[in-house]
Amino acid sequence: MLRGAPQKKKATIRHTFTFYGHAQSVSRIQKCNEWGCLLSAGDDGVVAVWDIGRRLLTRTLPLSRGSTDLASSLQSRVSCTIVSMDVNPKGGDIVICIVDRADPLQQNHHVLLFDINGKLAQDYRIDGVVGCVLAVGPYVFVGSTKEVSVLDSC
Repeated sequence: MLRGAPQKKKATIRHTFTFYGHAQSVSRIQKCNEWGCLLSAGDDGVVAVWDIGRRLLTRTLPLSRGSTDLASSLQSRVSCTIVSMDVNPKGGDIVICIVDRADPLQQNHHVLLFDINGKLAQDYRIDGVVGCVLAVGPYVFVGSTKEVSVLDSC
């Protein structure tokens, strides 16, 4: 350390708050500064949208891929794994990639696009294994086996 140089403060971590709302382990977290929200995905098949500033659950997203029947929706949640998710900083749309657990090769991936109010706007099937999604402007980038696909969400 140089003489006369200002000393840095020691970094500390402390617990400040806990969000409750999943029945099983949380496996993914994604934050969006522009919308002040946090997404959490659990092994229970639930994606929760949290308001960070108010520290409350805003909504959960139905991952039923178009079903309006509550029993089908709950069954679908349990039978899918959430691979990746993102929030579009421009429009607030939420993009989630899921895979059907019943698929023995785990290659039946779907990219789900929700509007800012949590309504399912589109379900797009992807052939191959998807590792990540990124939402930027009108585009959704999907990272899969050896390629990045670009989807137009307009």
